[in-house]
Amino acid sequence: MSVDLLYISGMRMLTATDHVIKFRSLIPLRSRNVENLCSALDKVFRVHNKATIAIDPIHADDEFRSLMEKAADNLDCTFLYAPQGEHVPVAEHNNRTIADHIRIALHCLPFRFPPPASLCAGSL
Repeated sequence: MSVDLLYISGMRMLTATDHVIKFRSLIPLRSRNVENLCSALDKVFRVHNKATIAIDPIHADDEFRSLMEKAADNLDCTFLYAPQGEHVPVAEHNNRTIADHIRIALHCLPFRFPPPASLCAGSL
C-alpha cells in the first residue's frame, strides 16, 4: 500500500492505494498530527481487514517518518519511506487521479462554487 497527503482547496486528505487490488481510499483529515493520521489509517485498515487483505508494508514519503515513528508499533505494520526529496510514484499517481476526478466532478455541476478564500484575499 502507498499513502500520501493531498490538499484540495485547503482541505487535507489522506490518500491510500493498495498495490494488489488497486483499491483507492480518501480520508479527510482535521489536522496533520499523529492521532488524525492513525485514525485515518485505521479506517483504511478496517476496510482491508473486512476483505481479509493484509497490508504490509506501507510505502510513504519521508515527511511521514517523523509523524509515524511513534505510531508504527501500534499499527503493526512496516513503513518504507522514500529517500529525502523523492516521492512514492504510486502514491503521486493516485493523488493526480483523485484530483482530476474531483475537478471533473466540480466542472460538471450545474452551479459554480466561489473561489477559495486564499484566492479572494489577494484581490482586495
